[in-house]
Amino acid sequence: MAGKKWRLKAILAKVEDTYGVDAEPAGATDAILSVNAEIRPMEGSSVERAVDQPYKGARPEILVNTHVGLNYGVEIAGSGAAGTAPAWAALMRACGFAETVTEATDVQYDPVSTDEESATQYFQLDGVKHALLGSRGSFDINLAVGELPLFNFQFLGLFQTVTDTALPAVTLTGFKTPRPVTNADTPTFQLNGVDLVMRSLRINVNNQQAGRFLVNQEEIVTPDRAVTGTVVYEMPALATFNPFALAEARTLVALSCVHGTTAGNIVEISGAKVELGRPTYSQQQGITEVSQPFRMLPNTGDDEIAIIVK
Repeated sequence: MAGKKWRLKAILAKVEDTYGVDAEPAGATDAILSVNAEIRPMEGSSVERAVDQPYKGARPEILVNTHVGLNYGVEIAGSGAAGTAPAWAALMRACGFAETVTEATDVQYDPVSTDEESATQYFQLDGVKHALLGSRGSFDINLAVGELPLFNFQFLGLFQTVTDTALPAVTLTGFKTPRPVTNADTPTFQLNGVDLVMRSLRINVNNQQAGRFLVNQEEIVTPDRAVTGTVVYEMPALATFNPFALAEARTLVALSCVHGTTAGNIVEISGAKVELGRPTYSQQQGITEVSQPFRMLPNTGDDEIAIIVK
């Protein structure tokens, strides 16, 4: 018998109508073009049976709180048409972001504090199917010069019996070819309204994730979040942008990053109240650069970050 080939993978994801009820994602409509997928197929804990026995030796255990962890990246690109949800929309919704579609204009994703959605996901590995029901997750955003922009997703889901199931035929045409992070393809990066020469931007949504395995209820919950990040940029004149003064004064600044230039393939990431942390220096090619952590704070609530596809 030939071994299972790690390269042969398919991920399907679909938002659930009812929590934990299989939404039955299909390869034709719900396939995900993933990057570097990793699965932890049977996480949880165990309870030892502390039975007495008239000899030395290990005691048996019973597995409890079993669930599945699934991590993968998705390239950041639009849907190809302004006002049409991108192919990764279900993943945003399963990470506690609400979707607002403005026809022919844009699709916006904003964090929520209640009524978080969930998704059924299938991870299929060369004929072996792992199903995650009620999956919820978190993600980070990575934009680095000369690289492809990525969402990195981290999901937990309820464990289901692993089955022999043939790989599905998948349709991935909804995933558009991404553009690298470059001067031409990333036309905007601003902090406090100032155009800074950016090397990299990383934002982590930091959804807390936990499995609650109780009587009459098993659920993956995301009880809190704290959006943080780090930006690396070329040190400007202090008269233009003073990272030390802004950090010391705890001045809240706006952040805006726009990637893509063609309608339908533009993704904007923004926050209105960004609190800058302590800057540090580094150098690249003999030029001084600043690495500065930040926190994205809510304004009126559930508005600390917006992801707009247009």
